[in-house]
Amino acid sequence: MSLEIIAKQGRLVDVFPLFERSTLQHSDEIQADRFAEIASKKDDAVLRNQWFWTADFPMYTMEGKEVVLYMAREKDNLAFNNIVDATTQIREKNNYFINDRQGIDSVINSDTTLKVVLSDLKLKSDNAEWRYFEIDTKKYDKLNESQKALAERIHGKGQAFKDSMEMLNKAGIKTTNVYVLNPEYVKENVPENGAIARVSVLNYFNGNSYFFALSGNVVNDGRRLRGVLLTSEAGAQKVYTIDQVLEEKSRTNDFAPTQIRLLKNILENGYKIIKG
Repeated sequence: MSLEIIAKQGRLVDVFPLFERSTLQHSDEIQADRFAEIASKKDDAVLRNQWFWTADFPMYTMEGKEVVLYMAREKDNLAFNNIVDATTQIREKNNYFINDRQGIDSVINSDTTLKVVLSDLKLKSDNAEWRYFEIDTKKYDKLNESQKALAERIHGKGQAFKDSMEMLNKAGIKTTNVYVLNPEYVKENVPENGAIARVSVLNYFNGNSYFFALSGNVVNDGRRLRGVLLTSEAGAQKVYTIDQVLEEKSRTNDFAPTQIRLLKNILENGYKIIKG
């Protein structure tokens, strides 16, 4: 049985149901595969030319007067737990609003979640919604402790981070940015005792492989998810439950087109619809 990692292009809500969730790749995994592909295929490498949705989950909350980013891995990705609701909220309200304290605490207390206080990142820009910090791909030792921790979460840790920086530098990318929400924006929008979240995106080399821990453009169909499809054997029939298809029910006005898109994916990709 082959467990081939492949990419599917499309809107996040459409391509997410096609994959075995636990195999969806994070930014650092994609960067590692880009490095390996470039080393083996050189001019035939394709991953460097593609945009990706990533499994990284950026959740923003307040702790006292500080704005904190909790960067979680796939297993604690609350947006993936409620993909239709999350993407609908982000599209219509610009954020995924989280008031479930148990869910928030599960992210915070996870042993794979990275905590970053935004004021420690020495952010740049005067944009009302976002800020960024810059990574020099040659002089990355100038990053402070918090910047380095987040940079390594995105590009790999230890030797993997050095490999990513070398890869980018050789591609002519002298600096690469990490984008997060403006702390003031978070203060104005986060629910009391709650959190807000977006989805994460890693762009292609022509975009300097920037990472966005704040993407709100969930309708972009030019990006890809990468992982193992729900079936690992070519031609095998896929299984998708009716309950999963109708997860959103009639909660939003977008119900019909959203479910039609999901059903279209199911029919086009050979799913078997079952009860339960």
